[in-house]
Amino acid sequence: MASSSTPTAAEFYGPVTVVNPGFESNLPGIDNNPEGWYSYQHAGPASYAFSLDGGVSHSGKQSARIDNTGPEVYGTLAQIVRGPQFAGKTIRFTAWIKTRDVTGNGWSKGTGLALTAYASGSTVGGTNFRRTAVGGTTDWTRREVTAVAPAGTDRIDVEISLTGPGTVWVDDVTLEVLPAAPH
Repeated sequence: MASSSTPTAAEFYGPVTVVNPGFESNLPGIDNNPEGWYSYQHAGPASYAFSLDGGVSHSGKQSARIDNTGPEVYGTLAQIVRGPQFAGKTIRFTAWIKTRDVTGNGWSKGTGLALTAYASGSTVGGTNFRRTAVGGTTDWTRREVTAVAPAGTDRIDVEISLTGPGTVWVDDVTLEVLPAAPH
C-alpha cells in the first residue's frame, strides 16, 4: 500500500501561491494598490502611479500599470511571499511585461524584475532589477529572473520596477521553486 504525505520544505518544489497574480481582483490592497501588492519609490514627492488597467491585459480582463509622473529614479510594485520552502532553493519569478515609451534614467535603462530574499527580517540575497531592465515600447513579453535563496530564507519579495519616464504593464505573475539539478 502506497502512502501519501505532504512534502517537507526540504523536498518542496513547484509553483508558489502569489496573491492576485493576474491582477483580476478589484479589491484594494495596501495604500490602494492592487490586492496582495504594495508599492514604493526611491524617495521624495510621489513620482509613480500604480493602478489596474481594464483596457490592457495579457490575459483576463486587466493588468497592473506603473506610470512615471515625476522626478524620482524608480517606483516598484511588490509582493511579500512567506515560507520555509525557499531556503537553499533556486527560485524563478516570471511576469508578462508590456512597455510604452520607457526611456530609463541614470539609475537603470527602464523596467525590470527582481527577487529579494529575507531571513528573520534582514536581506540575505536576491537579484537586482537594473540587470534585467529593458526600455522602449514593447508588446507583451515574458520576462524572468532566478536566484538561489540562501539558507534561512523565510520570505521572498517579488518586484517589478520602472525607472524614469514611461509606462509599464504587468500581468500573469508566477513564482516557482525549481527542482534541484540531477547529480
